[in-house]
Amino acid sequence: MGKKISVYRENDVEYLKRYLLEAVREVLLEGGSAQQSLNESAETIGADINEIWFAYLAAGSSWSAVGDGAAAKKQLEERVKTLQGSESKKGEADEYIKMQQGRAEATLEAVKGWVAGHETFSGDIAKSYWTAREGTLAAVVNDGKPKAEHVEVNQAGSGGNPTDVALKLSTGDVLGVSLKSTSLKSGKISFKAGGFASTVERLKEFGVKPNFSAGENVLGQVDWKSVQEAAIEFVTKDLPTALFEADDPKAAKTAERAKERQAAKARRKEKAPHAQEKAQSNKVRKQFVQMLQYFGLPKEERDAMLLKKYRNQAKADAKKEEYSDWARYLQKLMPPEELGGGSFEDYAKKQYQDQKDVGNKVLGKARDIILDGLNQLKKEERSAFILKEYVNATAITPYWIKATGIGDSPPYSAKVKDPHNDPRYAPLTSGDITFETVAGGTIGVKAAGQQIMTIRAKWESAPIITSIKTDTKDW
Repeated sequence: MGKKISVYRENDVEYLKRYLLEAVREVLLEGGSAQQSLNESAETIGADINEIWFAYLAAGSSWSAVGDGAAAKKQLEERVKTLQGSESKKGEADEYIKMQQGRAEATLEAVKGWVAGHETFSGDIAKSYWTAREGTLAAVVNDGKPKAEHVEVNQAGSGGNPTDVALKLSTGDVLGVSLKSTSLKSGKISFKAGGFASTVERLKEFGVKPNFSAGENVLGQVDWKSVQEAAIEFVTKDLPTALFEADDPKAAKTAERAKERQAAKARRKEKAPHAQEKAQSNKVRKQFVQMLQYFGLPKEERDAMLLKKYRNQAKADAKKEEYSDWARYLQKLMPPEELGGGSFEDYAKKQYQDQKDVGNKVLGKARDIILDGLNQLKKEERSAFILKEYVNATAITPYWIKATGIGDSPPYSAKVKDPHNDPRYAPLTSGDITFETVAGGTIGVKAAGQQIMTIRAKWESAPIITSIKTDTKDW
């Protein structure tokens, strides 16, 4: 949080309270380098390295054969520099980069094998294009064609073409490759992510009338909006008194208004001695819940969690120190009855587990709302929705395949799947499609009685105070 104090005054509660409130304000106002440094997660940086390196190798290890190769090379160098400049001295960055490059190399060989065995595509790779910038894919597809023959290519959103690298073959054909990278030997990773709200909106496009009361009650509420409000209230309730900032009567415009506000405050205090005075922003709540999550883990797992999250030893160490500061100050500031007679760490473990339990119930509610909407779809609509929303099989310009690099050490391997002709997805166009609950927050999709995929609702990060996302995996 930036500021440090050289002498810890154990008995100076007012001093500590001012310090903590100042720290909270820093979190509220923080908008610079600390937040920006987290905007690009290690996973995103790793994916970029994997994709650009794949494009480079596909072009015969020649940047001149990569579309806008100079820009792609610069992006790769920046991604590598970001990791190498921030990781610990133990070589994690170099190992991570080599891992992504190794997966890319194995993936390229698998893609070449797929082309060689395909009845429509043939020829060598003449040029490659990293398509991270919107419009790049359309430019590749329409290259050399009269404007009247140009076709529209949607790279984003529902049904958008998921190509990460486009390959122009010596025959003139263009093949798109949607790249994935994982350490999982099974290669079963998420191949489409979305949001709960956007999924509901796209169901509405198919004529679905969302039932926001579907599923069980959560916190005594049945309607989705009421559930959300009750969940936020639950999290707010659990914020310690020390994280609430009292209204300042000096800010009132008149003495009379100041007197009224003070009277109202007194009534609240009488009713609930440790109730909140002024709710903090969602950003502070998120910070606090993240701290609860940290202390909720066994001590031997905490360092590994921070390093995995930030992939940066210096940042992980700084966050560890920051959490320790918060815990020490809150231990002093929180009334004994709020701590339950124990330490702040004990309090954190219990609070975080309680929030996880409520968060899982909310995810179950979200799952049931989506499930109800899916079950409203007619037979032919079920196939169209799944293929468009989760498989992207309707995006066929250019034709694309999914390639996954696998492994965390040499030798790396790779798998290639053609969603348009994958036998696994064939039942989606010919058999009856059914949906069922599989686990908390997860829906199973079957076609002709076969397990096809799972759709899972999950929190973006901390439960309740972050948004609900969805991802899909092969079942």
